[in-house]
Amino acid sequence: MILICSTRNPEPSTIDVMDWLFSMNANFIRINGEDFEKDADISISYKSNNPISLIYKGKKVSLDKVNVCWYRRWRQLKFPYILNEMDNHTLKEQFKKYLNMEIDSLSSFFWLELSKKKWLTTPDKSRLNKLVVLKYAQIHNLKIPETIITSSRSELINFMNKHKEVITKAIAEGEAFFLDNLNYTFYTKELLLNHVNIPESFIPILVQKKVEKEFEIRTFYLVGKCYSMAMFTQSDPQTSVDFRHYNIEKPNRWVPFKLPLQEEKKIDKLMKNLGLNNGSLDIIMDKKGDYVFLEINPVGQYGMVSIGCNYHLDYLIADFLTKNDN
Repeated sequence: MILICSTRNPEPSTIDVMDWLFSMNANFIRINGEDFEKDADISISYKSNNPISLIYKGKKVSLDKVNVCWYRRWRQLKFPYILNEMDNHTLKEQFKKYLNMEIDSLSSFFWLELSKKKWLTTPDKSRLNKLVVLKYAQIHNLKIPETIITSSRSELINFMNKHKEVITKAIAEGEAFFLDNLNYTFYTKELLLNHVNIPESFIPILVQKKVEKEFEIRTFYLVGKCYSMAMFTQSDPQTSVDFRHYNIEKPNRWVPFKLPLQEEKKIDKLMKNLGLNNGSLDIIMDKKGDYVFLEINPVGQYGMVSIGCNYHLDYLIADFLTKNDN
């Protein structure tokens, strides 16, 4: 059996892979992380000398029958149906922390029971430490932007004076905040000296030399192979620093792209060193023709690469899952 671990939130990649699995007559089940919170009829039972079994929406699933798992994404909701009924903000936050600990413990047990299965992205690798990734990228001879982590105003100004143009972005994963039906998203932003009206010391931030790009590359890595797309984001001021700041009215041009073999070999070694067999990588080709590595998202969106370049990545993922279901 194939197990797909996903989220209730709109997740088109999961649906597209499932469509292929249906056409292949594959034996699979999809479980959404939010279902561990509510409305799923979940029951995990222990019986002496028997495998752990899961009752999910009335269907009994013996975990020893699962051969291969795909971790796409997991929980998103965080108990709004309970917390919205609570008026005390302090109590609400404490209760939210407690409930998340409960479900996280249940999820951890679930992953442990499946840890010896074949996985396409493992839960423990779904969120990477960006700084560790940069370190290993250098070890594997991938070029990275000059980077500092600093909490010192004077050090920050010295770095900015040295490089003239710098950017800042989240050290961890950028979060999105919602307030009054508005979405506030963390983007990569250019940092200017007139922005640095801050104390001499502050919370550490990540700052990099701004890379003058010829174009940007999104590479989807799947079990040893790279599928790349060139994105001409520099032609639009709105996307020139961070392509996620999409211009819907005037989209960037995307074309299939082939990285040099030596760059693909470096990526392959990096991914294997990090214990990843799947993920989306962000790369820049600079004005000198060098490839500059930025970061990896193990569960990043890949639909635009698949559709824009006719790579049919959903089929390739479904094919991997069915071949390992034996």
